[in-house]
Amino acid sequence: MLAGVALLIILGGMAVLAIWRTSNDRNEHAELERKSHAVAALQEARAQLYLSGTLLTSAALSEDPLPLVDSYGKAVSEGEASLHQAEAAFVAENDPQALSALQGLDAQLGELRPTIDNLATVALNSDTETARSLAFQYLPQIWPTASQILFDLGELARVEQAKLTDATAEANNQASTSLWMIVTFGVAGFVVALAVLANLIRSVVRPLASLQRSVRAVTWGDTESRAEVSGPQEVASLAADFNEMFGQLDSAAAQMGHRLKMESAVARVSALLAAAEDTDSGLNSALKILAEAVDAEHAYIFMFKDDNTKMDNTHEWNAAGKFAPKERFANLDCATFG
Repeated sequence: MLAGVALLIILGGMAVLAIWRTSNDRNEHAELERKSHAVAALQEARAQLYLSGTLLTSAALSEDPLPLVDSYGKAVSEGEASLHQAEAAFVAENDPQALSALQGLDAQLGELRPTIDNLATVALNSDTETARSLAFQYLPQIWPTASQILFDLGELARVEQAKLTDATAEANNQASTSLWMIVTFGVAGFVVALAVLANLIRSVVRPLASLQRSVRAVTWGDTESRAEVSGPQEVASLAADFNEMFGQLDSAAAQMGHRLKMESAVARVSALLAAAEDTDSGLNSALKILAEAVDAEHAYIFMFKDDNTKMDNTHEWNAAGKFAPKERFANLDCATFG
């Protein structure tokens, strides 16, 4: 019983652990995916912003700036989109520190963007010499701030990458721990299952062996032998039915023996009375035979009189051989005996 309860507890623990592990893995996977998206978006934004700066410088110094300015615009658009993706990932992660840092960098870009856009317009609409002159004038003002923004973006991406690495390692450790817990529960469950199986087999085999011994004992003449009523319900019911059957056989045998004994006694009495020369002596001997047949210590014969309202003791037998005076049981009122 206890082994069965232990097995149920172990199986329940395994189920709870599996459900918890599945739910936890799902949450960890979602968190790792958000961190991965944030890192990828930061790296993409840094790459596009660096590319846009390079394209802008090249456009200011080029004799044909139009293709470079178009590419610059696409790089800026993609960089801004990546920054927005990183912000959304930080919001989903509920990471206010990283979100605040990224918004600060975005604000710095917003302050720098009018100057950069103005340089792009000049490079597109001015002659080569004018564009180069303006580039040499504005670039020293733009690049220090732009370089710092790119550096800060790289640092933010590095920090988030470190967080992602730590979170991945932690998730792997938890998965390994959970795996060992499940293996431990499984081994324990297997051991308990073996114990339950062994106990079940023992609970079936032992009562059946007792039943077999009882059958053999009855076969050898021991009618008092009874089977052990234990084990599973089916086996216990079989043993109980066996005991009840042999109990009824014992009862029937006892009744048959009593009947044969009484028939033998009646036959002896009949033969005795038929051959007796003295009626009183024959009746006394008959009382002895009948009393011994029913294991009685006393036997009497009464004669009714006065319209069956009174009776007298006419003959008596007792095992001790001591007889009371007949006057003691003379003229007895029949009503006294119901």
